[in-house]
Order: sequence, then structure tokens, then C-alpha cells
Amino acid sequence: MGRWVVRISIAAAVLSVLALGLFVGAGWFISSKTDAALARVSSRVKGLELKNAQGAGSFLSKSGTLYISYDMGDKSDLPDSTVSLALNYSYSLGLNGVKGSYSLDRSYGNVLDLTEKLTGLRPSLDGTFYTSFHDLSVKSDAIIGDILPNTPDGQCRITPVKARVSANALKNLDVVVSLDELSCQGNEFYAGRPAYAVNARDLKLHVKPSLSGKSVKALKLDLSLDNFDAGASTIYLIGFKNDEQVKDPSLYEYMSLSKATVVFDLTPSQKPDFMNTGFGIGGNLAFGFPRIRDGRELPLVRVDALRLFGNFGGVNLKKLVKGLKSGGDSDALKSALFSSLSQTPEFHLDGLSFNTQGSRVSVNGGAELSVNHKDLRIQKADADFSASASERLISDLTGADYSDDLSRMLASGQIVRAGEMLQTRVGFHDGLLTLNGKSLSDSHDEGSSGAGEDQDPAGKR
Repeated sequence: MGRWVVRISIAAAVLSVLALGLFVGAGWFISSKTDAALARVSSRVKGLELKNAQGAGSFLSKSGTLYISYDMGDKSDLPDSTVSLALNYSYSLGLNGVKGSYSLDRSYGNVLDLTEKLTGLRPSLDGTFYTSFHDLSVKSDAIIGDILPNTPDGQCRITPVKARVSANALKNLDVVVSLDELSCQGNEFYAGRPAYAVNARDLKLHVKPSLSGKSVKALKLDLSLDNFDAGASTIYLIGFKNDEQVKDPSLYEYMSLSKATVVFDLTPSQKPDFMNTGFGIGGNLAFGFPRIRDGRELPLVRVDALRLFGNFGGVNLKKLVKGLKSGGDSDALKSALFSSLSQTPEFHLDGLSFNTQGSRVSVNGGAELSVNHKDLRIQKADADFSASASERLISDLTGADYSDDLSRMLASGQIVRAGEMLQTRVGFHDGLLTLNGKSLSDSHDEGSSGAGEDQDPAGKR
């Protein structure tokens, strides 16, 4: 099922990206240099070719067809590496700019044949555009009609995919792609439930690249999701048919995400050709592995108010992407990874926190590395992290088997109490791992402090 969803996404993305040629070129349609303008746009995207056939119209309004061809190269996974389509358009000239509309010509090109081979569908594409004389900007809204693909063992429904694109003379591009709902369900039933069921609501992808010539000098990506639910029969997942005899046919796995956000922010580093990568993740997670056993629902594990944010500095993304695309064995990939790092990359975890089982967990800190590019190894690593969690949660996770170890670590000062919370500082320097500045072996040494020594009296048992 996942493969089909990916294919559908690729097909939708191809339509949206190719339609961008119209959005960018629309402002030039009113001039007599249309061919030169389209050639200029084509030159900015490798493999893209734009041609215009102007139709009937007056001085203030015209119609025509824009022909688009895009060659994705030998590495394309599509049946045909060259995608072609035509967009019928009309526009009118006003005092402040040009506005118009366009739609996919269903009688030209192979884009619908390709999407039909991939998804079994021939979706529609309609949109509007507006160009401003004031700030030399182009804006467009596009809608790809309802998609109802059939998977090998089920069916899906994707409500209209909406895309909003804007660009200006400063080479700033703003793209927002959204869909209201995606749902998939298996045709076969296991223990009275569909083999799988997936539902996502209010999915939005916002991309803002800043261009310098033909290169991207900065990029911000923001993905948000209101709700995502996925459940599947365990028996189906491991490959059994619904009529085969198994010990527990009711086994069922489930997970849910709500108010989820993912943010990436690429900005230039002080070192030429290197980038700093900021990241942020948030949301609420609930899962049950399994959720149902012996016909009974089991409690969900909940991770609420999850926040993870930080940054990684000193990565040459061009080298990294080029190395990953080249393929090769593990040694080649290792070489590509190390060659993309600066000599002293830094990682900063500005915050990791979440609530679970009535407890709060938080971690923050950073690490500095020294990379040996010749020998392809980390020559030196220095790291410091602070962590805290409730004692009840730690006790529940470690269990009775580790209670003595926890007591010794409290006694040695590797872990300290602060009310109901347990806190420590994790350090790694010169190859030595420490907790609160004390080696991990300290709590096992015969000469270490006895229980209760060097410990706050309020922390005694």
C-alpha cells in the first residue's frame, strides 16, 4: 500500500512542478518576446522546455496553449523519463497586472497516461494566476481533482490537492501544497476489521526557497498535519491470509499522530559552500504495539507535547546529495558522508521534551566533532547534555532488576534528586563518558560513597 501512496504523491508533485512553468511565464505572455521569455525560464531548469501557441484574442485579453516537456533523465523510475503536457490558458490585462486561468489539456501529452499507469486515474488540473506590475510578482492557485486510486489489496481516496505558488523579482519562491483528507482501507477483513486503515487530515507542506542564480541559497520547509491514524492487522502485516489458522487472529497494531509539525531551515554557514540545518518536531503521539490482543483493547502508550528542536552546522549539501546519488557500496557512502562534513561540525540539541505516563522528560545540550577526512573517522568528540525525568518514570522503565544500580548512582552523585525529578549531566570528553562529572565506573568501585553519603538529606530513603 505504501508504494502506491508514494507513486500517487510523485504523480501529483510532477503535475504541480510542471505547472509552475505557466505561473512563471504568465507575466511575459503580454509581450512580443514570448518565445525568448519562455526560453529563459526553460534555461533555469535542466530538462524543462516551454513553448507557447497563442490563440485568438484582443489587445487586452488573449488565450492560447502552453506546451511543457520535462526530461527527468536516465535515473527516473517512471515508465517514460520525459513527461509532456499542455495547459490551455486565457488572461486579461488590467491596470495593476494580468489575471487569468488555465486547465490541463486532456488530449495532449503523456502525463495522464503516466498517472493512469501509476494510479489507475486521469486527474484534472485547473487553476488561476495573477501577475502584478507593482512588485513584479506572480501568484497562482491550482487544484488537482479528487484522486480515487485502487491499490492491489484495497482502495484510497485523496481529496483535491491544492497548490499555491508565488514568486517575485527578488527570486523568492513560496509554495504551499495541501490536502484535506487522505484515507486508505484494505479490502480483506481480519477478525472483523479491515486488513489496514489509514486516515490523514489537513496535511500542509510549505516550502520557501531563496534563490541565487540557479542555486538555492536558503530553504525553509514546514510540514503540518492535524491528525494521522494508522492501524493494521498483525497477521496481515506478517504475511498471513485472513483464512489461515493462527494462534491469535485478533492481534492489531495502531498508532496516531495529532497536531504534528516538522520544520527544516537551511541557512548559509560562515564557511563557503557549507550550510547550517535547523530542525524542529512537535506533536502528540499514541501507539499500541499491539493495540488488540485476545480480542481485548490494550492501553495506548502516549507521548504528549513532544518538542524536539536544534541545529547541525557544517554540512556541504551539494557534496552529500551528489555522493548519495552516485550509489556504490558502504565504503563509497561513508566517503560521501565524511567529505560533506566540515572539519569541525557542531550539533546543538536546544530542547527535547515530552510528557508520558504523567511525567515530564527533558534533554538539551550539544556536541562538537573533529573529522579526519583522510582516514574517514571521527577524530575527537566532545559532548555535554543535561537530562531530567521523574523518578517514578525511571523506576517504571528500569524495573526492579536495576533498582540497586539506580540507588548506587544516586549515592555516588551521578544522578541527583530535585523534588520528584531525577537529573544528570551526560558528558563525553577524551573518550570518557561521565554522569555529573563522575565516571560510570564510580558507582561500582569499592571505594565509592556508601548509600546516602554526599547526598541531599531530602533524598534519603
